[in-house]
Amino acid sequence: MQFTMLGLMFLPVLILLILGIMVKYFKAYWLISGYNTMSAEKKKNVDVVALSKFTGNFCFALAVLIGVASALLTGGYDVAAGVVFALLFPVSIYMLIKAQQYDGNTRNSDGTMNRKAKIKLGLSIAFLVITAIVVSILLYQSYQPTEVLITEEYLEIKGLYGEKIVMTDITEIALIQELPPITSRTNGAAIGERKKGHFRLKDLGAAKLFLDRGKPPFIFIERDAQEAKEAKAKPIIINTVSEEKTRELYDALFAVWKKG
Repeated sequence: MQFTMLGLMFLPVLILLILGIMVKYFKAYWLISGYNTMSAEKKKNVDVVALSKFTGNFCFALAVLIGVASALLTGGYDVAAGVVFALLFPVSIYMLIKAQQYDGNTRNSDGTMNRKAKIKLGLSIAFLVITAIVVSILLYQSYQPTEVLITEEYLEIKGLYGEKIVMTDITEIALIQELPPITSRTNGAAIGERKKGHFRLKDLGAAKLFLDRGKPPFIFIERDAQEAKEAKAKPIIINTVSEEKTRELYDALFAVWKKG
């Protein structure tokens, strides 16, 4: 079954809402990470009722943040969506710290956190911080305008998911006004209208997209798989931040390709 990009975007919201309801209102304690793997003896030291309420509320908070960010992306407010998505990391760190107070196994006799718990918490926070940095770098790179270099020998698409294409491997270059609906993202980045990487499109199948906006025109590039020495050389679809610049890029690329 194929999901639309919009459906995939809001799917985590639905999952988080269901998890939050199950944990908070239906006592599905087995869904709480960490608690579900504790021994029966250790579980006695956990205020599981308070923990379940906190965990459920945390799931609801994440659902709201992801839902708002997804709605902003859908509406084209990419920067605002990025800010909301960024809030996921401090909220998650707060959750990790706050959840410790419900677990008596993490406490010394005087109520302070024991050394083992501190190390575990510190490693978890460090992992989140590193993840936030890596994601921020990837998002920044994904958000950069597509940069294209054209020479008589090759077409080079720079940046994330970019590649160099030999001109003689290109079998078709066309300026199209309609992009086939995107059915899934297989290995790529999508920030609002900006999409880079590997996607699947209705009727067309697998393709590589380098889109700076969702409006036409689009440059469609078909390659000869055998000449490109690939099992399946995916079609490439490109556009830039404006219609005028996309047409200029198409004219320059088509002139060099036709000349060769």
